[in-house]
Amino acid sequence: MKNIILKSKLIFVIFATVLAVSCSADDSIDRVIGDAGMQSEQGLPGTDGENGTTGSDGVDGANGEDGTNGTNGSDGVDGANGEDGTNGTNGSDGVDGANGEDGTNGTNGSDGVDGANGEDGTNGTNGSDGVDGTDGEDGTDGEDGNTNVIASDWLEPTEDSYSVNNARYKSLVLADRISQNIMMEGVFLVYYDNDVEITLLPKNYLATGVISKTVETSINHASRRLYVSIRKFNSDLIAGEYLWNPSGPAYNRGIRFRYVIIPSVTNSKNNSPDFKKMSYEDVMNHFELAH
Repeated sequence: MKNIILKSKLIFVIFATVLAVSCSADDSIDRVIGDAGMQSEQGLPGTDGENGTTGSDGVDGANGEDGTNGTNGSDGVDGANGEDGTNGTNGSDGVDGANGEDGTNGTNGSDGVDGANGEDGTNGTNGSDGVDGTDGEDGTDGEDGNTNVIASDWLEPTEDSYSVNNARYKSLVLADRISQNIMMEGVFLVYYDNDVEITLLPKNYLATGVISKTVETSINHASRRLYVSIRKFNSDLIAGEYLWNPSGPAYNRGIRFRYVIIPSVTNSKNNSPDFKKMSYEDVMNHFELAH
């Protein structure tokens, strides 16, 4: 912008100078002509002079110094806290809804039709009376004995005695290779000694009126084995409920088993007692077995 202004000023100066010179020459000529009494035509305008060269830009002035920063204004005083608003009133409780109406009772179904009575069967013909046979001679009563009775010693189980040994279920083989005839017709008596009393199995233990433990016997006809099983329903079995410790304290040594197998021949007499209703001592005494 500065260059443009300088150039404009230079052109104006040159133009003014040329004009002044031209005017001075014309005055001189006019005076000469006037003096000579001659009158001449006005001369042709002269050609424009060449533009002068553009002057160089002036030197930029130095930047002024930055003004000093103004001081920060002091903080205004905090306004006073406004008063707390009053609490709103509690809304009233809503009205309880009305109870729904009871449903109607369903209609009773109709009774079914009674079936027809079946026809009475015909009475059979009476058979003819048979001929009375001659009375046979009374035989002599045989002596009771224990020749065919199979009795075990007391089996005192250990952990290795059980073929099935779960926390709540134990299975123990008492006898095997039992004959087919004895399995079908013999009497099996398995006694359970808990070091307090000897009882005939099966035996159930109750807790609050519900069976909590069972001790039972069973015969596997395929393998011809006599088993005893112990099952607990609400908790795991403890050692004293399925093991026997001969060196333990009296009345708390655990449990053990003994069986008596009575073949059908020994049990076939008309005067033979019901061994399952007899006590352990009576059965042992009857067959003269050691207790």
